Formats: sequence, structure tokens, C-alpha cells
Amino acid sequence: MKRPFLHRVCSLLILLAFLRLAGCGGTETGNPGPSKPGQDSEPSENAAVSLMDAICDRLTSCLEGVTETECRTSISVSTTLGAAFGVPSQDFAAYIDIVAAVDEGMLGADPGELSLCLSSLREVSCDDERLQAVEVAEPFIVNIEQMIPDQGCPAVFSESPP
Repeated sequence: MKRPFLHRVCSLLILLAFLRLAGCGGTETGNPGPSKPGQDSEPSENAAVSLMDAICDRLTSCLEGVTETECRTSISVSTTLGAAFGVPSQDFAAYIDIVAAVDEGMLGADPGELSLCLSSLREVSCDDERLQAVEVAEPFIVNIEQMIPDQGCPAVFSESPP
């Protein structure tokens, strides 16, 4: 019974590595690559990945010992995080399924709500009780949805792209 879970985690890690590599570096025409965390950067083309980036930026800077890889893996396998962004949990088994649905055009993100949610996530203080409710429980981080601000975030995604 553990093998399907292990296969899913391995698939998620490969997908995350691919998404990361696909966005690295500039283009052959000399366009610059993506900016470094902390800079005012454009969100990823995939709204679900942009949200993952913002969450991991907060968690890795606020919670001691949390790595980027651990954060991304925990978000990818989360079965409860999607609801915090307006995605019915019964429609997608894990957050990585939401990432795939956005890539495939099955889910759309409201640009205004996404921007508001990303700003709200970046403003969550390390001392905020919502962020402190997140737990590092090896091998995953749990209760990530606790840190998601109510303002703007519950209306990010819709089933039909805007």
C-alpha cells in the first residue's frame, strides 16, 4: 500500500524539478531569467506554483530548519491546502493535482485575487499565530493551510478560466 504513495511523491518531486528547470535562466535572445526570491518578481505563469513559492518563502524564512525541498514536497502532497484558495477538495486529491489542472487550463486564477493573496502571504509575520500553527512533522510540514490569509485567497481559483 505504501508503494503508490511513494510513486506519487517521486512523481511530484520530478514534476517540481521540471517546473523549476523550465523557469530557470534566460532565453537564447538574452532575456533575463527569473529574479531571486525577495525581489519584486513577476509571479509564475502557473498561479498554483506562484502560491507555492510565496508560501515556501515565508516558511523557509520563518521556521527554523524548513528547507525549500521539504516545503515544496509538503505542499505538493497536501490534500487540504487547495480549499484555502477556493478549490473544492473533493475535485483534486492533492495540491500537485491543482498545479496540473492550472497547466492544463482546467482551473483558472483571478489575477486580482491572486495578486491580493500573494501580497497577503508575503505580509504574514513570522510571529503571526497563523504561521506558528504550521507544524514541522517529519517528513512533511502539516497544517500549512492555517497560515493562508482569508483576504483574497479563498477566491483565487475557479473551474473555468477567467
